[in-house]
Amino acid sequence: SYLRKQKKNYAVDFDDIINFALYIFTNHRDILVKWQNRIHYIQVDEFQDSDTKQYTLMKLVSQGHGNLFVVGDPDQTIYEWRGAKPEFIVEFHLNFPDVRTIIMDRNYRSTPQILNVGNSIIKHNKMRVDKDMKTDNPKGPVVTHFHGKNEDEETGYIVQVIKRLMEKDVKLHDISIMYRANFLSRAIEQAFIKENIDYVVFSGVKFFERQEIKNIIAYLKMLVSGDDISFIRTVNFPRRGIGRKKIDFLRQKAEEEECSMYDALKNNLRDPAMSGVAGYDYIKLIETAKKEMIEKDISELTRDLLNKSGFMEFYRRDGDNNRLDNIAEFMTALIDYEQTAGEDVELSEYLQELSLYTDADIGEDSNRVRLMTIHVAKGLEFPYVFIYGMSEDILPNARSLQERRQKALEEERRLAYVAVTRTKKELFLTESEGAMHGGAFKYPSRFLLEIKENMIVREGKLDPDLLEVTKQRMANGPSAVSDDVFAIGDVVLHPVWNEGVILVVDREKSEYAVEFKESGAVRNIRMKYKLMVRKYE
Repeated sequence: SYLRKQKKNYAVDFDDIINFALYIFTNHRDILVKWQNRIHYIQVDEFQDSDTKQYTLMKLVSQGHGNLFVVGDPDQTIYEWRGAKPEFIVEFHLNFPDVRTIIMDRNYRSTPQILNVGNSIIKHNKMRVDKDMKTDNPKGPVVTHFHGKNEDEETGYIVQVIKRLMEKDVKLHDISIMYRANFLSRAIEQAFIKENIDYVVFSGVKFFERQEIKNIIAYLKMLVSGDDISFIRTVNFPRRGIGRKKIDFLRQKAEEEECSMYDALKNNLRDPAMSGVAGYDYIKLIETAKKEMIEKDISELTRDLLNKSGFMEFYRRDGDNNRLDNIAEFMTALIDYEQTAGEDVELSEYLQELSLYTDADIGEDSNRVRLMTIHVAKGLEFPYVFIYGMSEDILPNARSLQERRQKALEEERRLAYVAVTRTKKELFLTESEGAMHGGAFKYPSRFLLEIKENMIVREGKLDPDLLEVTKQRMANGPSAVSDDVFAIGDVVLHPVWNEGVILVVDREKSEYAVEFKESGAVRNIRMKYKLMVRKYE
């Protein structure tokens, strides 16, 4: 349908422009020569992000006059996952033998302490041009690594440092929190809202305003209040044949009968206007969950509601890993809340707690802490930077390592380097213990241990044994598999696919074949991606 619409409107997108140009130049030599003669000079900026087709186009056109000037930093190639090849700039002198290379190693942004940390990390990469960034800027504070015993300690430390900076008249817009993935913003946002610290999410949506999170909360509200807003959000998600006309019909009936739209649905299911809808299924879902509220924990109730409604199946089929990560993060936060609040916590109390985050008024745009992923941060700079969630399997990212191994590890290291070098004055690196989505224990990122000890101050209660285990994991490389391999027949719980049984343990490929109960599908799961064993009596 996208291609049909393009043809109908005689439209091309960015990829088309390059593809069509390459096609014409490859098949029509005379046209290529014409443009080679017309274009005397070519300059390419951000050259490290070039993919194969962009590079080919540039090479073809530049062969006429040979005046080619490229600018880039291979240490900032962070889009390899979408086609960028750092080899193009690292090996440029091999493809263009007459080239003159100018190393621009002068940094005008950061303090020497910050640059030393960045240099210390990036030196571990092999696919790069060897250089050390230098600066004439005056010395600044030593970079801090904070280790928290849990997530609350980590966010609490960030809050306290920000308050200390505010006492020194530092503006909030001079502070940035950077993280590897969007789902990580949840804990920071909650901490900021509790402490009345204004913030804005750059190039993204606040955690509790994300579509999938608002949908979960709406389903939970249907069990407590059954309000019309939650009803409209959930009744046709996933689709149940209740479109706009039927919603308008139910809204009119609710006004006539002076009841909620949910009650109007129950009262008018037999009306011809409601033919062809799965209204009975929706009502049964909500009413069954209401009865189960008494006997089930909120987390179990929520998980069942999302599975039985088709909610999880919708997002699995959608295949957007960011949304699945956000859902898993919501469930993790919910379980943490239950453990903190005790066994007798009620759903209504939890929803009141959530309203603190969903209804927050966070003030003016101009003076807020900037929250963003590291990819968004590229090209920006801030006086004060916190790199949050620097745990192994987060930064570096486990999913990337599973897919691309050593190449991914180098790109993840470049991400860490980009984040560090966004900082002008003071840099804080934070991580904490606890469980990840799959139940695996969190370890400090290997990148934290690649920094020379005399370049960093470590704060928090960091157990020496934990450091030693992290070093051992580093030594095993990016595809290392721990000794606690599951056995055939083990029942496991996956954060997205839920319960499954191990059918095959393939140590050579470092993966399991797992049959998941709900879908009946057999999926290959990398051993490095930890699953949580479900224990039975």
